[in-house]
Amino acid sequence: MKTLFKYLLMCMPLAVSLLLITACSDDESVDPYDINYVYIYSPVSTENTLEYKGNGTFLVDIAPECIVNPVRCTKPAPTDLTIHFDVNPSLVDSYNQANGTNYALLKSVQLENATLHIKKGEYISADSLKVHYTDMTEFQSGAENYLLPIAVTSIEGSGASISENSKIYLTFSSIYKVNTVTMGASKSMNLEYENGGFTNLTERLELENMLTADWAADDDVNISLEIDPSLIGAYNAVNGTNYVLMPNTAFEHSTVTIKKGARTPEEKVVLTFSDVMAAVNLGENYVLPIVISEVNGGGAEIGEVSTTYIIFNTVRKLTLSVEKAPIGIPINDFTDWIMTVDGESESRYGISWMNLFKEPGRGIDTLTPTNVIDINMGKLVNLSSIRIGYNMGKYNSALLASVAISMDGMNYSIGECALTAGNTHNLVLKHPTETQYIRLMFPKSVSPGGSFPSALYIYTND
Repeated sequence: MKTLFKYLLMCMPLAVSLLLITACSDDESVDPYDINYVYIYSPVSTENTLEYKGNGTFLVDIAPECIVNPVRCTKPAPTDLTIHFDVNPSLVDSYNQANGTNYALLKSVQLENATLHIKKGEYISADSLKVHYTDMTEFQSGAENYLLPIAVTSIEGSGASISENSKIYLTFSSIYKVNTVTMGASKSMNLEYENGGFTNLTERLELENMLTADWAADDDVNISLEIDPSLIGAYNAVNGTNYVLMPNTAFEHSTVTIKKGARTPEEKVVLTFSDVMAAVNLGENYVLPIVISEVNGGGAEIGEVSTTYIIFNTVRKLTLSVEKAPIGIPINDFTDWIMTVDGESESRYGISWMNLFKEPGRGIDTLTPTNVIDINMGKLVNLSSIRIGYNMGKYNSALLASVAISMDGMNYSIGECALTAGNTHNLVLKHPTETQYIRLMFPKSVSPGGSFPSALYIYTND
């Protein structure tokens, strides 16, 4: 508020300078053209908003002083002019009647530079009128809207008269603002299944960045949380999912506290699983809808975003390592094999991608980080290793490989492996797996243009 208030009022002289070209015509509609009038050129009122917190103090402090405006005449001053200003309380009722408002007079103010001077031959005063607030507590009820009418009271010097535009109204609207507490974004976790079991089940899960208040709490704020299974159906309908409630889950502490002076809790929201997630099944995905059920203290309330969803997806994991040599026997029979890149069986040069298997050592085309290689081997193979060779060696090698394998082409085990620049890479599966479908991506390469594989070999333990 301080910045906004100061900006609005201190920028008014700039607004005056931009609108000088219209000053005369505005005055002539009210005052006869042949008289030199003194006026404050500005909007009829300046609107300011006072935003209060729950304890009655300002959300953002108001500057104790504001610059209102210089004073002008419609023609060059015929003599040195001295213009006097004062607060005119009698204008409050007429302003309210004319505008359908209910402003109260702002009393605790003092005008500084209440006497301004325009030198002979000039249009505008060198200094500006200033308003100083002598008792800021007058603002802090949060219940009143205030009006400060300032008017030219008299002019010393000949040849100029007071214009009808010689008054300005400063308005202050009071708004009570609640310190709302909102929930963080939804989070997801993959439950990884490999070699017959899940590898990363846990009995305790810490959730980061779950709760935030709009501003630093004026007092401790206690926040109560609940798991609400009734929200799952609507979530699935909106997102086209089929999640079920994560079983055997509770909060370690269902109430957390944002301490005075902080915007977030010191303690994390923690979920506990009484069975160490033993009830989860591969192929089933789970969700926990968490809601803010109550907020107490510090003038705080529940915000618009009061719900988050913790997602648990069960995925097959594939563990890979880069070795000096592949493990297993290379496959040389490619009968019924199909290989595509982004669904295309040939490169842009019309060369079959299968040549990476059938004619190793011959480059086909560059693979960008977004290209997806799909290989269908036509039957199940006990996959143990994948070997990749590169055209022109390490200068065209990949630095990251993403590998997904599947028995049915629908349910994939996924793994990633960081690579070093080299002529070949031997990707070895930690657990050889029955596989028919292989999906490869090289999302990071030595060359900015992508990798340039020249040969692929598939190894089996059969």
